[in-house]
Amino acid sequence: MQIDPRVVQAQLGHAVALVTLRDYPRARERLTSAMATHRNSPELAQALARILAASPDDRVRDGARAVALMQPLVKSQADPAPDVCEAMAMALAEAGDYERAAVWQRRAIAAAERVDRESPMRLEMVENLTLFERGRPSRTPWADYALP
Repeated sequence: MQIDPRVVQAQLGHAVALVTLRDYPRARERLTSAMATHRNSPELAQALARILAASPDDRVRDGARAVALMQPLVKSQADPAPDVCEAMAMALAEAGDYERAAVWQRRAIAAAERVDRESPMRLEMVENLTLFERGRPSRTPWADYALP
């Protein structure tokens, strides 16, 4: 990242390392700063939305902003990938729209099943669906399978 801060993957990797260290405020700050430089990066937008939607640190969460970040991503893809659908579901859940969150999470699961019915991704996604159906948000920005 110090060699070339224009590299999106370096910015993303730094934020993921901060999440691994449970430093959610700095991860949010890193991604917000990176988004200023890389306005059209879907990877950064999704990562920031996940942190805003599912951070265990309530000072970091902002469901409305997470939804706003995800809307252009889901609209730009005819068939969004499972991780994109799940990020939208997490954002909607944090914003309090659990019904739509469950719809998006089911869509994520269906997309994951097309890849591999028994994948860890699909099995972990079912856990989030259960949360959303019970009117509860996720507090896990990334499961192991979804780390960028």
